[in-house]
Amino acid sequence: DSLSLHYFEQSLAQRKIIKDSIGLFKGYKNLGSLHFEMADTATGIRYLQEGTRYITGPSASALWFSAYLNLAQIAVRIGDLAIARSYFEKAQPYADSSQDYTKLEDYYFSLADYYRQKGDYRAALENHERYVAYRDSIVNKEKNSQLAELNIKYETDKQQQLIREQQFQLTQKNYWIIGITIVLLLGSLVAYLLYRNVQYRRVKKLQEEVFRQKELATGALFEGAPPAGPGRPRPHRPRPA
Repeated sequence: DSLSLHYFEQSLAQRKIIKDSIGLFKGYKNLGSLHFEMADTATGIRYLQEGTRYITGPSASALWFSAYLNLAQIAVRIGDLAIARSYFEKAQPYADSSQDYTKLEDYYFSLADYYRQKGDYRAALENHERYVAYRDSIVNKEKNSQLAELNIKYETDKQQQLIREQQFQLTQKNYWIIGITIVLLLGSLVAYLLYRNVQYRRVKKLQEEVFRQKELATGALFEGAPPAGPGRPRPHRPRPA
């Protein structure tokens, strides 16, 4: 507790330097609550009242509501019902116009406790029922918020799953396209090689045929003018006289 007081006082000193009125109100409020928890009720009330000096006018309704409610709660806890009643009356106009269900829940719970201590059980029951209504509203709001968050998460996950499936299908399609392209290229290469092979065989066969024809022509030429040999008779020539 002493360490908490030390840091709260340091925080207040810094807030005074920068003239943070809202921060000073909350700082004194926290400091007063701490003193109250330390059983120093008088000092706690004094700090809470000191904090109201930093509320900047009646327009700061949420701050006034919080300040009066805290003072009323402390008065109820110490059994000073007259003081508690005065603070509840000061807080009531702000409660009527407030949209902060959490503060309204605290307000009606504390008011029910005030009437219970006073012995007015009918009023205590009525305010307790209001407290339950606001509590249920907060719970339902939180549940609806959680459901909305879960629904958003579900839709987001669903969308991401759809995107992943589309990406997978696109990847598969790309693989098919690449595979078909490779097959076509390989088929074209094989067809080209086969064509080249057929052309080569055709040219080779043509060359062989040309060479054979040349050989036949050459052989026919030699057979048409054969050379003189020992087995052939010489032509007759007349002797000189």
